[in-house]
Amino acid sequence: TATAADLVASQEATALRESELSESGVTIFVRALDGKPAQVRASERDTVAKLKALIEAELSMPAEKQVLVAGLAQLQDGSVLRELIADGTLDPTTPLRVAVAD
Repeated sequence: TATAADLVASQEATALRESELSESGVTIFVRALDGKPAQVRASERDTVAKLKALIEAELSMPAEKQVLVAGLAQLQDGSVLRELIADGTLDPTTPLRVAVAD
């Protein structure tokens, strides 16, 4: 059973997610496999491909070689960030893992 603290934490996470969606942009936390952290600001209407370009600018990792992983899901280039956030695939408060494919 969920405790009161669990319920409050869940409500706060939901409120944060909704407030980020209501703004014109969302901050995505990313972490490269070497542990290097970064933040990128994207529009909720951006695609994963656009997010990769923003990550390339921030971390100097070629967008075409990036593999983005949220939880256990690999994000597809054509996916829209707003939809990924809404369905729970992408949580802006949890760092997105970025790997480089050979």
